[in-house]
Amino acid sequence: MTTLLRALRILAIACFSGLCLVPAPPSSTGGRKVVVGINRDFPPYEYLDAKGQPEGYDIDLMRAVAELEGLDLEFRADTWDGTLSAFREGRVDVLAGLLHSKAREAFADFSTPHLVVHYAIFVRNGDLRIQDASQLKGHRILVERQSQMHDHLRSLGLDSELLPVGSEPEALRRLASGEADAAAAPQLEGLGLAKREHLTIRTAGGPLMTRQLCFATRKGDADLLSKLNTGLAILNETGRYADIYKAWFGALQPDPRTGALLIRRGLIVLAAVCLALILLGVWNRSLSRKVVRATAQLRQANQEIQDREAFLDTVIESLPVAIFGKDPRKGYVFTLWNARSEEMFGLPRQEVLGRTDYDFFPKEQADFFRAKDEEVVREGRPVEIQEERISSVSLGDITLHTRKVPLFDDHGPALLLGISENITERKTMEEALRQSQKLESLGILAGGIAHDFNNLLTAIMGNLGLAELHTPEGHPAQPFLANAQATSLRAAELTHQMLAYSGKGLFVVKPVDLSETAGDMASLLKVSISKKITLRFEFTPYLPRIQADPAQLQQVVMNLVTNAAEAIGDAEGEVRVATGLADLEAAQLPGLHPGSQIPAGRYVTLRVTDSGIGMAPEVLSRIFDPFFTTKFSGRGLGLSAMLGILRAHHAGISIKSQPGAGTEFCLYFPVSDQPPDAEKPRPVYDGLMPDLGTVLVVEDEPDVRQSTVALLRHAGYEVLEAWDGLEACVLYRQERARIDLVLMDLTMPKMDGRTAAAEILSFDPKARIVLTSGFQILSAEHAPGGLAGFLQKPFQMEDLLEILHLANPSSDQQS
Repeated sequence: MTTLLRALRILAIACFSGLCLVPAPPSSTGGRKVVVGINRDFPPYEYLDAKGQPEGYDIDLMRAVAELEGLDLEFRADTWDGTLSAFREGRVDVLAGLLHSKAREAFADFSTPHLVVHYAIFVRNGDLRIQDASQLKGHRILVERQSQMHDHLRSLGLDSELLPVGSEPEALRRLASGEADAAAAPQLEGLGLAKREHLTIRTAGGPLMTRQLCFATRKGDADLLSKLNTGLAILNETGRYADIYKAWFGALQPDPRTGALLIRRGLIVLAAVCLALILLGVWNRSLSRKVVRATAQLRQANQEIQDREAFLDTVIESLPVAIFGKDPRKGYVFTLWNARSEEMFGLPRQEVLGRTDYDFFPKEQADFFRAKDEEVVREGRPVEIQEERISSVSLGDITLHTRKVPLFDDHGPALLLGISENITERKTMEEALRQSQKLESLGILAGGIAHDFNNLLTAIMGNLGLAELHTPEGHPAQPFLANAQATSLRAAELTHQMLAYSGKGLFVVKPVDLSETAGDMASLLKVSISKKITLRFEFTPYLPRIQADPAQLQQVVMNLVTNAAEAIGDAEGEVRVATGLADLEAAQLPGLHPGSQIPAGRYVTLRVTDSGIGMAPEVLSRIFDPFFTTKFSGRGLGLSAMLGILRAHHAGISIKSQPGAGTEFCLYFPVSDQPPDAEKPRPVYDGLMPDLGTVLVVEDEPDVRQSTVALLRHAGYEVLEAWDGLEACVLYRQERARIDLVLMDLTMPKMDGRTAAAEILSFDPKARIVLTSGFQILSAEHAPGGLAGFLQKPFQMEDLLEILHLANPSSDQQS
């Protein structure tokens, strides 16, 4: 009987639609293809399989209707946005699946509903923050763009929480990877996708929205709509609809038409259960009490776990190091990224989670990170990376010290935990200390060599002078003696450079205007470089004065300008010399050359910039090494001596250079608060022999002492000799009445010249003492009070006699 009734209903439907009783009038399809628009990523409703063919519940249903109605179909797949736009623009005749709404009736006619779609909220397994729709506020929610669910959530006032994506499967996958807190999607679609792809997600609460799924034609296409409705009715009556439904949803949800049967069966089972419960009531009470206690214990344990997790989260977020985690089972995607990681790398957490190193770093660097990650997991032990250089979005190039640790569960490696510390500042300080120690060691070495060499030159030049005095006019040896004397003077210049490098040069320090000092050299600088090079001066007027030796400053300017010109070579170019004023802050000091040890404060600057070939980093790191040069033939200490001059002036230096982009040197001189010195008239030595007197020569080097004594005796002086400061003090006490002048070396054993001079002046304030040294001191004012002069080794006879004449009491009377 049931089969007969079903056949009659099918016949009635066919007759009503005109399929059997009368010929059908020409339809709107007119034998043409019916273009069906589908969503290419809406499983299990409609999607493209691995071969690019349309599949899904809507597809099978549309094909079954087309077979009954004789429709020639052409499926066109696109994103949901693209499919809906094509339908509204008339490029698609029918949509295989469109949720019904009053708003959509404005542009589409809907068939009889063939399915009820329940939308649900999905969250990750174990996430208990969202239990139903009322708790969505304040959480990130993934939703398909321009879908009815998108509009529905916006109507609930959740605009700021929404993260629109291209499709609902994309939303579910990104939820599972941790990119959001929840996702809204059809319940059957989400459950099916989770089962197929093993996504760790679940539904939260009841249905969020329920809509009827229909075929949809363009407005006014009544003939096509009629055929679709007829086909659906026949499929329902023949049972083919149920077969299609079970094929796609049977494993997820029972056939809705079997609900009554299930209810009846459920009542029978319920009755049996109730009977069993009644029989076991007493036992159940006891069990209930146990369950209540166990539930309370479980709730307490769960709360403790949550508290511990919250504590660990707080610790991780508060640590001053970057902490990150990667999932080895998912291609090492990031699953942990603390606040310090955001600051250090300049990458927000929401952009990093669910992605890999290859999304943020150059391939070569990402390959290095991946190799280390795989090594850690493969060997199952921590790996420490002492130094790794990366380019940070927020901090630029930085150096990290990283430790990576593997964590395992019952199934193998579960997490790779990384901890990175920014050691850039520490490395900069270590390099500055290394440079400072190197320069200090080289300075001590250079100063010691220069001191000893000056003593040797003093003896050589003294003996050469004596030889010239004892050689008759026109003697063949005189030219050779003159050449030897000139060569000794050139050697003395080299020792002066070595002393300048060591920071022990003889500087006449006074307040000077840097712009005026550099400006005085303009003409000399222009003739010292190639005419193809343009020399520009930008001197700032009225600068604060600095404490410096003008001659040494001019040497520095000349050195920098000639080096800049040589960097340009024979090509046309420009050298710019500028002065100015700068306030250096503590944060800027690490950018100076490591050998610059100056505090923050106000500085007068000298900037020399060229358009030359520039320098590579390996060259830049060595430019202050003694005798280092990139030219075919070097000419001595060069920039090394300049660095010694700067250190002696307590000045700093910064250098910027790149190959092909020129070089800029910037010198920083501390501002002086002292007024300019008044010019003091200097006594003039007229070359006349002074009155004969007695000179006490104090010198520990025998060769120097003998040549000096011989020169003085030849000049007419009486000479007493002492070989150290202690002997000098004893001899001066004994011969105080005879001694007119004391010529004393500064560096001697037992008692040095500075101490001996102070001792002599303590019991004879009128003593006339001239200090001499192979080292150089900054000025006479740094020696004991009352010092009559200072003579730098090596010296010639004329220098010796001049300083003694100017220091002699009788010369004061003559002046």
